Amino acid sequence: MILKERDQMSTGGSKTTSLASRSVYIDTIKGILIILVVFGHFLETTFECPIDCLIRNIIYSFHMPLFVFLSGYLTPSEDDRIIRGIKKAAILYIVFQTIELILHGDFSIRGFLTPYWHLWYIWCVLFWRIGIYFLKDYLTNKTIIIVSCFIVGFAIGFVPRNSTLAIQRIFAFLPYFMLGYFSKGKQLKEGISKLDIKWFILCLLCLVPIMIYKGQNYFFILTNSMSFEWSKLNMFGRFSAYIIGISFSVIILRLTKENNILSKIGKDSLIIYLLHTEFVLAVRYFQVLPRNLFMYIIYTIVTITVLMLLSYCLNKIKWGRLKSVI
Repeated sequence: MILKERDQMSTGGSKTTSLASRSVYIDTIKGILIILVVFGHFLETTFECPIDCLIRNIIYSFHMPLFVFLSGYLTPSEDDRIIRGIKKAAILYIVFQTIELILHGDFSIRGFLTPYWHLWYIWCVLFWRIGIYFLKDYLTNKTIIIVSCFIVGFAIGFVPRNSTLAIQRIFAFLPYFMLGYFSKGKQLKEGISKLDIKWFILCLLCLVPIMIYKGQNYFFILTNSMSFEWSKLNMFGRFSAYIIGISFSVIILRLTKENNILSKIGKDSLIIYLLHTEFVLAVRYFQVLPRNLFMYIIYTIVTITVLMLLSYCLNKIKWGRLKSVI
């Protein structure tokens, strides 16, 4: 669900080989994450099972933070490329948001400015990249900017819950985006390999028990769409969520190896992301369909398989021009 690697401009023998390796690496991570996105949404169809709740919390603690990080990492600095990405993201949001509004019979301006369910991500990417376009020349002191983004991420939790414009998510996820953006120009795989993951594992050992104890309330803080008051958690809840999200993300980035199957799924992550919710809604509304962990895995496999076949067909009609927008 992210832009093609900015390093595609690199040329030459060894550079081309390295680029291909990094591309498979990034697509492999995208494949892992989009599988977890689909599986996590199927898990949302039930909230009664403690095991399902724990698995859902673990998935939500890092899958979107890492996607947002990659979106920042792959955001270009050149004006013309940023503008192209903004236009494509805007088209996707307008088209799919309009479809959802028609299906729900909502024709209001507020409805259009309130991203439907999963479309918040496209809306946020659009917002962040517009911000990069206008402010990139002022983003010189990385440390101050990153710290400021985390402060804003905490502060937004005190704002009463309001889904219009996805304000909570824009600012709560902003630190991940900027961390990725400031990592640009670096070879991600090589850079991550230099980190000592034992400290990140230690952070998880200390904080994951809190996530387990809080259960459903912690899930609300992980979505970054709720105020502290609504989610019944305070600033420490968001602080721990940031640490857990970063720790899991670093471990995933460090341990992931190139995989051709997962990379193929990653290349189709956009269409899977945009359309998988229809399959989730089918399971949610057709009560005759069984709901358990095993069946959620089956539903996830079926959903991804069908949508990859659809993507293959759409590629024949120039879907590829929009396919790599996010």
